[in-house]
Amino acid sequence: MRNKLNQFISNLNGQFVEVSYRPAAYQCFDLVYNWVFCLGIPKATVQHGSAFEIWTLASDFTRQYFDLIENKLETIPRAGDIVVWSSKYGKYGHTAIVIEATQTTMKVFEQNDPLGTNAHIADKKYTNVLGFLRPKEVIIPSIPEWFETLLRENNLTIQDEGKIRAIIDNAKKVVEKEKLISQLEERMGDIKDILKPLGVKDGDSTEIVLATLENVVQELLGLREKQVPETKIIYAEQEMRYIKIFELFIGVIKAGEK
Repeated sequence: MRNKLNQFISNLNGQFVEVSYRPAAYQCFDLVYNWVFCLGIPKATVQHGSAFEIWTLASDFTRQYFDLIENKLETIPRAGDIVVWSSKYGKYGHTAIVIEATQTTMKVFEQNDPLGTNAHIADKKYTNVLGFLRPKEVIIPSIPEWFETLLRENNLTIQDEGKIRAIIDNAKKVVEKEKLISQLEERMGDIKDILKPLGVKDGDSTEIVLATLENVVQELLGLREKQVPETKIIYAEQEMRYIKIFELFIGVIKAGEK
């Protein structure tokens, strides 16, 4: 965790980080979203309208990936923890990544505090801190066997990242084709059911659903970078959901190429 965090800070310190919503660019949670991506955890676990809601609206899905640790007198966060401040800190609260801490102060990696600032290291106190999200640690293989199997079934290997990313690019292009949309609509109900835990709703458009599919496939591709066991939770049911998503995604692309 420490090495990954050090590399994360080295890559982004002094940069303006944007992940979520361009009209409200460079928010504090954009940096946290990027950290979550780096850990291989779905963004939906911490995605909310205000930073303080990362804590106040934490769901069962969030708790699958994080231990929620309340801010108490004896609490000392660890490197990599996500710290969340309440609305008393500011209208929307605040969030950052802990680098190191004592019982009275902590050093964090943050953005947009003060308003408009880029990603930087800062010293903070615990005043108005709601709590900390600590990524759960589970040892997993660098590349899950089921993911390699799926690639082999589609005549791909983990070294074929370019081809896999080309699939994603093709999906963006062919979604505009009436033939593909027609074929996709026939399977949209099943796809939406699979993606509902990630926020997809029955009324969402084909484009929104494909964008969500793309995000999930990119999560799977992120596993390629795991040279050693890293922080990650993969439950059996989620593995099955990812398998179904990948199969549907490949099927959609093949349908569009006919």
